[in-house]
Amino acid sequence: MGIFRADLQGRCDSLTYDRQDSVIYLSHDPVLWNNKNQLTADSMQIQQRKGQIDQMRLYGHAFSIGQDTLLNFNQVKGRYMVAYFRDKSIKKIDVLGNAESLYYALEGDTAVSGVNKSVSATMALRFADSKLQTISFLTNPEASFIPPNELKPEDAKLKDFRWRPKERPTRRQTLGKHFALPAKPKKKATPKKKPAATPRKAAPPKKKAAPTAQKPVVKK
Repeated sequence: MGIFRADLQGRCDSLTYDRQDSVIYLSHDPVLWNNKNQLTADSMQIQQRKGQIDQMRLYGHAFSIGQDTLLNFNQVKGRYMVAYFRDKSIKKIDVLGNAESLYYALEGDTAVSGVNKSVSATMALRFADSKLQTISFLTNPEASFIPPNELKPEDAKLKDFRWRPKERPTRRQTLGKHFALPAKPKKKATPKKKPAATPRKAAPPKKKAAPTAQKPVVKK
């Protein structure tokens, strides 16, 4: 089953909507996307307020993945996760129980200076413009920083990492072709101007024949 709205897209095998509380329940391998962030868990609950997403609760094997400007995968996982939204974007994520994070440190958004890996009982992550700003480790934290030259392939992903962009539904796939975004009108081809006809040169006027001189009449 596909879900599509401007601020959220997703898939799941089972979906229930409670009109009274404006809550959406998703189960059986649900996956959701908000901007460049992907969220997965055993089951999810979306709470709305005034028609917009207010909170998202992820139960069991909660996992959040987001891409930075260099397309590296920033990751956080835990037993239970609560994502808070504002202006249609994630603003904060609380990770409760067995929290782990892996985030790339960038130099001016152009180069990787290293990778931060952390483990804690609970974490709080804050975002701005869909980008991670700060991570707070609240209980028994352990952190390490890995320089780029020491980064191994197995250090680049947390356990159970699954990036699933091909499953992200489009408006057309979810609502049908009649609800697809209107196609941009094609620009009409500008008709080519015909080259101006070259004026024909006027024929030179015909020369009039000189009058034949008459012989003078001689009177006798």
